[in-house]
Amino acid sequence: MNLNAELHARLRAIAEGLLRKERAGHTLQATALVHEAFMRAQRRDAFGALDLSGQRIVLAREMRWVLVDYARATDADKRGGKHLRVTLDEAIGGTPMFEVDVLALEIALQRLEAVDLVAAEMVLLRFFGGLTEVEIAERTGLARRTVQKKWAWTRSWLMRELDRGDG
Repeated sequence: MNLNAELHARLRAIAEGLLRKERAGHTLQATALVHEAFMRAQRRDAFGALDLSGQRIVLAREMRWVLVDYARATDADKRGGKHLRVTLDEAIGGTPMFEVDVLALEIALQRLEAVDLVAAEMVLLRFFGGLTEVEIAERTGLARRTVQKKWAWTRSWLMRELDRGDG
C-alpha cells in the first residue's frame, strides 16, 4: 500500500503543527514523522481494508507512538536536558492551544483513558488525526452537540492535568 497524497499532505500538516516549537535542525522532522508512522503501521499490517478515514486514525495513533518513543530515547540520552515538546493546536491551521512535553502528554492521555475512553479518543482524533468536530461525531456516532460539550470538558481536563506538572 502506498500513502495517498491527500492523506500524506494532511498528516504532514498535523506533524508540522505538532513540531512547530522545536528548534531548527531538530532531528525529528514532519515528513520523517509521517513516514515512520506509515512504516510502523505497514509492518503491523494495520491498514487492512480501511477507508481513508480509518487509515488516518491508524496513522494518528502511530504518530503518537513515534513521538513518545522519540521523546523517551531523547530523554534517556539527555537526562536533565530539554525534552521533546509539541504544540497542540485547537484545529489544524488554527492558533496554538499550548505547548507541552510529549511524555507529560502521554501520561495525561493514559490518565484520561482511565477516566473517559471516548474523551481520550477525541484527543487522539483531534490533535494527532486533525479531525473536526463533525468528523469526530461521524466517527464516534455521537451527536455533534455532544462532541462539542465533551470536547470543551476534555480540553479543560487536559489543560488542568498538564498544568499539574507531576508527570
